[in-house]
Amino acid sequence: MPRLPLPIRQGWSKPWPPPPPNTRLCAAPTPNTGRSCSALRGYGTKPCAHLRNGRPQPNRGCGSWWSTSNGCIVNAAIARLQLFRDDRPVFTTRVVVGETDKQTPELQSTINDVLFNPPWNIPRSIAQQEILPKLAADPGYLASHHMRFRSNGAIQQEAGPYSALGRLKFEMNDRYDVYLHDTPTKSLFQSVARMMSHGCVRVENPRTLAVMLLGQPMEAIDKAIAPGHTSRRALPVPMPIFIVYQTAYVESDGSVRFSGDPYERDAEIWRYLTRAQPLPVAQDSPAGQRKG
Repeated sequence: MPRLPLPIRQGWSKPWPPPPPNTRLCAAPTPNTGRSCSALRGYGTKPCAHLRNGRPQPNRGCGSWWSTSNGCIVNAAIARLQLFRDDRPVFTTRVVVGETDKQTPELQSTINDVLFNPPWNIPRSIAQQEILPKLAADPGYLASHHMRFRSNGAIQQEAGPYSALGRLKFEMNDRYDVYLHDTPTKSLFQSVARMMSHGCVRVENPRTLAVMLLGQPMEAIDKAIAPGHTSRRALPVPMPIFIVYQTAYVESDGSVRFSGDPYERDAEIWRYLTRAQPLPVAQDSPAGQRKG
C-alpha cells in the first residue's frame, strides 16, 4: 500500500489535491500548531472526511448511527467486511457487493441465525429479467440449474454446491431484501473492483465468519454442512451489522485511507452536508430474498 507524505506547503487555506485510490495518508510528528488540521479539513475533494478536535471522523453524516464496539461492518465502497469485538477488529474478509445499478444500500440490522445449505428463493425481479428469458430460449434451463417452480409461481433453486447462495446464509433481522451469504463463484474475490452482485453481500470466508458468530469450531460448521439438507442455528448472541459506504475511513492503526467512489455518492453527501440536513437511512422495504 503506497503512502502519501504530507509535504511542507504554503497557503494552508487551499485544498490539497485528491489522493489516488487505495493510498494511505501519513505524516511525521510535528509540533501541534493547528496548520495540519486546517489543511486536512480540505484534503482533496473528499467532503466526507474531516477532523473534529484533532481526530479523524470519516464520512461525516454517515458514522453517527453505528458503533464498532461489537458487530459486523461492511464497507461497500471498498467491498470489505470486518467483525469487531470490544472495539477491535478480530476478523476481516473480502466481500462482493452490488453492481453500480444494483447498489448495496446502507443499513443497520442484526444477524440472528446461520442457515446451512440454504435454497435460493429467486426474487420476482430477477426471475422476470434474467431467468424467464433464458427459460424461453432453453426449456431445460431450470432443470440444468437445479431450479423449479413452486406452488405460488415463484422459482426456487435447490440447496447444494450449485446454489447461488453457496453453503451458508447469514439471516438478518431486517426487511431490506439484503443479507450475507456464501457463493460458489470464488474467483470474483480476486477482482479489485468487487461490485458484481444483485445487492446482497457475498462473503469470501463464510465458514470462518460462521465460526466467529456461532462460537463453534470449524469441525462443527463442516459437520452441519456435510449432510446437504437445510438446517438453522441461532447465534448465542445476536450480532449487530452495519452496511456503510465510506470512501474515506480510518484503519485500526490510526491511518487515514481513501478509496474510489464506485457508487458516486460523495457528491450527494456533500450536498446534504452543505445544507446541514441529516442523511436518509433505509428503514423499511418489502420482504424478499435476493441473491448477492
